[in-house]
Amino acid sequence: MEWFKYSNLAFAVPSIIHSSLLFRFWTKAKYGFDVQHAMVVQSYAYLMAIKDRLLGIELMWAASGDRKAHKGNKYCNMRILCWVWTIVTLGGVMAAVTYYWLLSGFPWYQTIPLLVLNMYNLYIAHYFLFCSWRW
Repeated sequence: MEWFKYSNLAFAVPSIIHSSLLFRFWTKAKYGFDVQHAMVVQSYAYLMAIKDRLLGIELMWAASGDRKAHKGNKYCNMRILCWVWTIVTLGGVMAAVTYYWLLSGFPWYQTIPLLVLNMYNLYIAHYFLFCSWRW
């Protein structure tokens, strides 16, 4: 039960403040939450690149405006990976929180920061999960 105490998530607060507020002051361009959503897509692209490197898969370079560049299913695979990660993490958190609330008598307020953090992560990833735009 020590894992679910709100004080254990104190490390996340500076990260959220840094990524959502301080970046706006550092950049000269307008910095909205769209950049956060683009970072999610970028992180899954990096994961796919790491997977390709470990498996020895080499792709030919194609200009970004070329139709050949979008014939593969990398984008679809990245979205599937994002869906799996989101379902596993949110499902695991919800199951653990429900278990501790109902069966252990753990105080409900201790899990609020964990739920808020997971809802924030879902908000950041929701464009990639639910929208059909392609890059």
